[in-house]
Amino acid sequence: MTIKPNQATAAAAGIWAALGGMAFEQWHAAQTSLSSLTSNLLWGGFMLVFVLLPLFFFVIGPQPPFGRDWIKDPNERARYFQGVRRVLVWLVCGAVVAGAWTGIRHLA
Repeated sequence: MTIKPNQATAAAAGIWAALGGMAFEQWHAAQTSLSSLTSNLLWGGFMLVFVLLPLFFFVIGPQPPFGRDWIKDPNERARYFQGVRRVLVWLVCGAVVAGAWTGIRHLA
């Protein structure tokens, strides 16, 4: 199965990261008896499952490396800015969902 990252997958990854992050943070704050090692391992697992793997597979994607003079090549420059656009979509979608979560939580 090949995953082709695009703006829709980047938005889904941003929503996944925000929902998972807000839920995990809320759950983690309620756990008072965790050791620092356990807490750090849980945060590392969260980062892997909700941020790093979706970021790699659904936002950046496997792609050939850029050349040293990528800024001079119009094809590589276009490919670079498509990646930047997907990262911005990921960030904005995550921020909107996290903001909505926070707003709804404060209203309740």
